[in-house]
Amino acid sequence: MDAERPRQTKVEETTDPYREAFRVLIEARDRLLRKLSEEVLAHREAFLDASGSDDPLGFELQEIEDRYSARLTALNSLIDNLEYRRPRVEHKVRVLRATVPSLERVLSRAHSDWDLVGVSIARLEGDQVLAVVAFTSEVYDE
Repeated sequence: MDAERPRQTKVEETTDPYREAFRVLIEARDRLLRKLSEEVLAHREAFLDASGSDDPLGFELQEIEDRYSARLTALNSLIDNLEYRRPRVEHKVRVLRATVPSLERVLSRAHSDWDLVGVSIARLEGDQVLAVVAFTSEVYDE
């Protein structure tokens, strides 16, 4: 009797078109940079020895710049646009009991990655205060 083999189902991956385009452009830029590097290395002597009446460095550099500069600039611009990620804004509120002199230190140390957006302070006994502090932060998801 033949044992029935379990069916393998292909799980379709849902891809973000922006991320996929970003990866393609990164690969294109890497390939272009590789070609640029090969050309610079092929003309190493012209770049390193610019002596003589004709300035070989000027000619070689201009040739390479003409060939690669505009394309690299365009690729980098496209990559920058696709790389932009809208941040997710998070908020938090903390209630702190501290002395007035220590309040700033407590706030800056414990919440250095957050922007302070509001503070309400009430005096307690002695030099103690009760502070209600509101923070916000931008979080960029990977």
